[in-house]
Amino acid sequence: MVIIVFLIPFDFKEKIGFHMVGAGYDLDWKYSFTFLENYKMLITDKFPKTTPLPVFWSLCIEEHFYIFWMISLFIIPMKHVLKFLFICIVISWGSRALEETIFNNNLIVSNDLFANLDYFAIGGLLGYFIVTDYQKTIDFIQKISIQIKRMVVILVVLVVVFQKYILPNEFGTLLYIIRPSIIALLFTILISIFLPENSSFKIKSKLLSFLGARGYGLYIYHIIFIHCSFQYCIVQNIKIDNWLTLGAFIAFTLGGSIIVSSISYKYLEMPFLSLREKNYFN
Repeated sequence: MVIIVFLIPFDFKEKIGFHMVGAGYDLDWKYSFTFLENYKMLITDKFPKTTPLPVFWSLCIEEHFYIFWMISLFIIPMKHVLKFLFICIVISWGSRALEETIFNNNLIVSNDLFANLDYFAIGGLLGYFIVTDYQKTIDFIQKISIQIKRMVVILVVLVVVFQKYILPNEFGTLLYIIRPSIIALLFTILISIFLPENSSFKIKSKLLSFLGARGYGLYIYHIIFIHCSFQYCIVQNIKIDNWLTLGAFIAFTLGGSIIVSSISYKYLEMPFLSLREKNYFN
């Protein structure tokens, strides 16, 4: 996707709205191609102008995480992995507590690997217990009543919808430092209650399964549709100020993202996944 964006002529990108409105730094292929876009944002305290690079900060952290995790778990003995995961959580708290001193940014914060380690580490705790004692972990989850599991689902939904009020993201506060850990813990618990294969608590939805399989593509492509559509509305003086225009905007951006993600899933992701499975099992 990054390669495609760079190959599109600059004047054409301007016409179709690939360039964002407002401040931002120009394309810098060195950071984009090396998955260091998040550090470019931190250094400049700005977002990149060109879509979809503004959302690539999380992809960069994801790649850094794979490298960090691979090296760490290769070196650290299994008996120390649990301690390592808890240390990662503490490191993330320290990183967020000190980032104001290190970067002194007003806009871009928590965009580096270490400030996001707890997202991975808390999920890793569940993975650790599954790997070390699968049956005991599953049995423990099975003993949790359906009523409590329903309450967990409702709680997560409420936190997501009303997080502005439940978990206000005020930079420099104690809640800001531990907020990602709380969110990671909630979603880890949510994932865990669906792990048992014979669980009586399940959410069956073909639509959710369909969208979930194409989640990576939706993540990548949706920002392009949103920015291009918004730019088109600006150029054509179309105001999104009523339910009709808002509905049309959502339908086009969501529908277009799903279509392109489905094509990407079938012709790009699946062939690579099949190749991985073939090489892994052979």
